[in-house]
Amino acid sequence: YRTNPALDKSLMAVAERSMRRIRQVFAIESPESPERVEFRTFEKRFVNAMDDDLNTPQALAAIFDLVRDVFRGRDNGIDVSEAVDCIKNLTGILGFTLETPPDKSGLSDDEINALIQQRKLARDEKRWSDADALRENLADAGISIADSSDGTTWSRE
Repeated sequence: YRTNPALDKSLMAVAERSMRRIRQVFAIESPESPERVEFRTFEKRFVNAMDDDLNTPQALAAIFDLVRDVFRGRDNGIDVSEAVDCIKNLTGILGFTLETPPDKSGLSDDEINALIQQRKLARDEKRWSDADALRENLADAGISIADSSDGTTWSRE
């Protein structure tokens, strides 16, 4: 609140990618496990940052670090449900709206899934330039994809 932020298209694109990463957390199905992702440290960092003259960069860093741990926890079969609830709470304090933006791509879900399958085939056949081109085409259409050990997931920007 003490500075005049310089907004340009590249910064807005970075911010939107960051929000998309946070939104992806809410689509995670938490594995059933007695082990849970530790979130209280991040929650405390967030509160301390906000208490330090509304240090939102540090508060956001705590959120993004927790988001990273949630994805790691999911990949390791750890229960992430409480950590996801914490992220929802912390982003709500900052006034973030986490609704998915309206579809701008013009592509149906089936068309997107078909392009992702084409990309997977290209990767399996080690046609890296074709796979990269398909990824770029999806990105240009406003579709973000993420590869993990469970396969490829996508979301609309």
